[in-house]
Amino acid sequence: MRILFIISVLKQGKGGHYHSLHHISREIGKYEDIGIVTLGTQKSAILEKNDYMREHIFFNGTNYFNLYKSIKLLKSEFQPTVWHFFDSNAYNVFKPFVSSVKYKLVVNLCGGPNPSGFPKVENLILFSKENQQWFNKNLKFKKTKITVVPNRVLPIITKKDSELEKENDSFTFMRIARISNFHLTSIKQTLSLFFQLKDNHADKIKLIILGTIQDREAYFEVKKIIGDDKSISLITEDKYTREASKFLYLADAVVATGRGVMEAASLGLPILTPASNSDLPILIDASNFERFFATNFSERNIAEERDIENNKSKLKELLNKSEYYESISKFSIDIFKKNFDAREGAKKYLEFYNDCLVNNFQVSTTEDLYLKFRSYYHFYLSYKDLISKSEKKGSLLKKQDSWKF
Repeated sequence: MRILFIISVLKQGKGGHYHSLHHISREIGKYEDIGIVTLGTQKSAILEKNDYMREHIFFNGTNYFNLYKSIKLLKSEFQPTVWHFFDSNAYNVFKPFVSSVKYKLVVNLCGGPNPSGFPKVENLILFSKENQQWFNKNLKFKKTKITVVPNRVLPIITKKDSELEKENDSFTFMRIARISNFHLTSIKQTLSLFFQLKDNHADKIKLIILGTIQDREAYFEVKKIIGDDKSISLITEDKYTREASKFLYLADAVVATGRGVMEAASLGLPILTPASNSDLPILIDASNFERFFATNFSERNIAEERDIENNKSKLKELLNKSEYYESISKFSIDIFKKNFDAREGAKKYLEFYNDCLVNNFQVSTTEDLYLKFRSYYHFYLSYKDLISKSEKKGSLLKKQDSWKF
């Protein structure tokens, strides 16, 4: 079996699903011949380092002839058995050029809320039960073969940096997230938690917020909340954010969503996750794990009243009782092994691919034309944004040159 992964890159190529593909492909590559193709106006620094990376196809939403030539070469040179699209935009762009009569097409929905519009597909892999319930209820997908594979993280190997040393005399909370409007609420919740805990543990606790600046407005709002508090570190340099999980050695506990929960769990760290009905992140334990797991540990989590009421007392125990900390740490390791390990996930993917080979359901290339045109438009907007940023950068460089004497 030959499996070709295709993923679109419309912005920075640093989101969680790029890391997920990076981890999953490395495991599946141990069993089958695989390749990775990125599609869009920019490349993914994460996937460029992957041993199975074949090529980047530059696509701006209009250069269809070049796209056609690239796909034709992939068919003749790599000869995929399975075309695995890691997002619906990549699927929408490739579908008119890749017949489901000759090939098997698989699509991933990598977490997130239930989609407002998703193309009809033959075979679908989901990350959460929340998404599975939505697709199972939607008659449009009654013939689609659907499975849930949350396992998408390899055990994290940390990398100590001389400039970022662990303070062993303090308890450090860590939040890894892009500094964006999307993640702003959970970052603000993390800060609220920290300030409340600091009232009783002023000299003991620290907070690290680590992430790429994606929205300047969000960044300035976070900076304003932090003020001149020296016990909070805001780290945004690219050398740290490119593989942020490698710096989890700095943490004693982590506030996380999605795959961030899974990365922290691989190291046995206690984990808190936001909830839509709570002002503070909630500590994950056996009493609430399944509830938060169902919504992929996202901002859509809904905590029970007992979780909200008992949260502060649990966090007090976490800070002050080593036995309780060790029990939560062991719980994190256990849930990683059972639910998140990509080594187990790879086996589930391979089973699904084999099931797909005998699935005769086919979707017409003319299906969901509106969604296909919408995807083309997304690539076009990405290209326009890239040009705009390039022109602004050029204008700034010219202005800087005019300052020289």
